[in-house]
Amino acid sequence: MNEIDREIGLVLLKRLWQRNFISEDLYHSASHSRFFDRKHFTHYAEDKPLQVQEQKGDQRHDDH
Repeated sequence: MNEIDREIGLVLLKRLWQRNFISEDLYHSASHSRFFDRKHFTHYAEDKPLQVQEQKGDQRHDDH
C-alpha cells in the first residue's frame, strides 16, 4: 500500500459512514487503526505487484 492507497481507503471509509453503512464509532475506530497509521501502513502491504509478492512467497518454501 502506498500513500495514495491509504488516502483512498480513508475517503471510502468516510463515505460509508456518511451513507450510514457503518456507524460513526466504527468509522473513527477504523480510521485511527494501525492499518491507516502513516508509521505502520507499509508493514501490511508493499508497493509491488501481486505476482512479485507471490513469487517471493514461493521461494521461501522448501518442497523436500
